[in-house]
Amino acid sequence: MMGLIYRGAEMFGLPMDQIRRYHVCELYSCGYDREAEELMSAVVDKENLSSQLLVIVFQRLKYYLDQSGQGDHRSEVMATFSPAALARFSSQSTYLVSKDMTMKCTEQLLGIILAHLDEESKLYSEALGILDAVRVLASHE
Repeated sequence: MMGLIYRGAEMFGLPMDQIRRYHVCELYSCGYDREAEELMSAVVDKENLSSQLLVIVFQRLKYYLDQSGQGDHRSEVMATFSPAALARFSSQSTYLVSKDMTMKCTEQLLGIILAHLDEESKLYSEALGILDAVRVLASHE
């Protein structure tokens, strides 16, 4: 099916990298992390992809903390966020297609994002700003 979509996109001269980024993000949103990771190697603009994937990480994190029902624990975790990460977290929606993702999967995704970003970038700082919190949550699963 996707092969047909890619062929059609090529025939119409659509930007293939943008379509691949969209495909990777949708796979991650639906909880198909392994498949998304395999397809990621075909994406050229890793920085743009990482920016889009960071949104998914924040959605997963917010959903997890909203559903945990532990107000004190949530406050402790959020206290470890950088100011930029906290601002982004607070404004993030919890819209997710797949709500069954573990923090361990989210930690792996965050590691992939960090590997593709320049250490001097703002996005790298934001991702790094929640890494400890995600690691703590993943270790308690």
